[in-house]
Amino acid sequence: MSRIIIKILLWLFGTVLALSLLIILGLFIGIRPAIPKLEIDNITNVEIPKKDTTPDGLIYIGDNKLRQNKYGLFELYVEGDAFERGLIVGALSQKLVKYQEEVFIEKINEIIPSKRYRDLLQTTIIWFNARLHKYVHPEFIREIYGISFSASREFESYGPAFYRLLNYHAAHDIGHTLQAYSLVGCTSFSAWGRHVSDSTLLSGRNFDFYFGKEFAENKIVQFVAPEKGNKFAFVTWGGMTGAVSGMNQAGLAITINAGTPSIAKRTGTPVSLLAREILQFASNIDQALEIASQRRTFVSESFLVSSAEDKMSVIIEKTPYQQEVVEADSELILCTNHYQGKMTGNNKENELTKKKATGYRFELLQELIAQQEPLTYNNIAEILRNKEGKNGESLGFGNEMAVNQLLAHHSVIFDVQKRIMWVSGPPNVLGPYVAYNLNSVIERFKTTKTNEPIDEHNMLIAADTFLITQEYKKYSHYKQLKDEYFMMNFRGRPVEDSIFMLMITLNPEYFETYILWGDNYVEQENWDMAIEKYSYGLTKKLPISIKKEIEEKIIYCKQQ
Repeated sequence: MSRIIIKILLWLFGTVLALSLLIILGLFIGIRPAIPKLEIDNITNVEIPKKDTTPDGLIYIGDNKLRQNKYGLFELYVEGDAFERGLIVGALSQKLVKYQEEVFIEKINEIIPSKRYRDLLQTTIIWFNARLHKYVHPEFIREIYGISFSASREFESYGPAFYRLLNYHAAHDIGHTLQAYSLVGCTSFSAWGRHVSDSTLLSGRNFDFYFGKEFAENKIVQFVAPEKGNKFAFVTWGGMTGAVSGMNQAGLAITINAGTPSIAKRTGTPVSLLAREILQFASNIDQALEIASQRRTFVSESFLVSSAEDKMSVIIEKTPYQQEVVEADSELILCTNHYQGKMTGNNKENELTKKKATGYRFELLQELIAQQEPLTYNNIAEILRNKEGKNGESLGFGNEMAVNQLLAHHSVIFDVQKRIMWVSGPPNVLGPYVAYNLNSVIERFKTTKTNEPIDEHNMLIAADTFLITQEYKKYSHYKQLKDEYFMMNFRGRPVEDSIFMLMITLNPEYFETYILWGDNYVEQENWDMAIEKYSYGLTKKLPISIKKEIEEKIIYCKQQ
């Protein structure tokens, strides 16, 4: 068994939350009748609504609609009370929900191929998350329950549909407890006043949640007209009710960033569902703070909240045990995963987080913003797409020190006061940013009878020209080889030197290939060659924490 698998398994068994690795992969294993049955009030005789399709391809149920635009984004409109919305979302996006679940299950089977190891975690998973529903707003319990009626029966052996979908909402939470595996490393910022071109309030973010290329293939921009609360839009995927990036018609936008790891010993509200609650029920910063203070999360998270009413943005920093608000002192606020508050940021763990890459990326973001001011939505896109380091130095493509790590699930830009929201089309942040005007798009989408575009075409931000370069082709090949390496390594299969040589040719400035090559030699107990590859890796730009890890690996190899 490879050292990587042993390391992961020991880590899984060593901490209660690590069992939820299976949740981030979407596989809520072994839900059995031992979990208390959740009572959903006043829901009986359920019939899944039937959908129709217009001659030009618009899928609809009454005024609720689903379409895919020419940029590859799915656009979904839904209205009504929570359970009704869930039923309709499930019916309209049934294929997308099934696809997402297939991706999760296939990935967990790749990473942990042994059913015996997966089943060993079953009892702990049941214990830890059996009461998860008690930490979720009843509105979202009913909505998820409605979606579950359209979930595939193919996965019933893994548990009832409702519990599977509910637990998938913990994916972001568990993902950022595994930041060492580069699953989450987001960047966000907001500017107003003297920093922007027309005194508006602008925000931007990259959602660097990477779970394989397939996970990000079917992005949904969902527009919601709920029976209670604000009308709003957010970026999501099949079966996901929680929000990671969104804005409402009241002019409040929210994005979430993984915070400094701080893990509770019991479950709590998934951060995406807390963000969704703020999006639906808050119209200003005070209301957002009030909602956040009422929810206990089980991981640490930063919520960047921008408010047209307040004409400013703040960061709500939450841990499982406390909450703090970070305000800007210069009409500019940045977030790159470490905490900045006097309480939340004043600890050893936060200093270690800054050394992983977030401190460098924070300083890089300051530099890029200063170069682009005054900010517009167009040059915010340039910042979010930037692949270089400080002073334009090469980091190698995919480096977590960069703002654009070429692995983002999506990227968004908000003009909060004008209620304009730009969402990046695939791939990651390189496709066109599609603009939606929340002042009008929800009503227009509701009333349209044809598969006509609903975006603001005159505000489209064109695709990044990097897409048509040889460098992009080389990096795409590099990513493919890297994925193949990890699958071979997880399965204990040897990796030929020729693979690493090709990876270096394709992405020569990236430190990681040398580290993987060194690890491969350690597997073979070829200590001298491992030291050589690790030493080459140290000549590249890399986070302080990783540099220290490599130096420790070299010492270990020299001792053998």
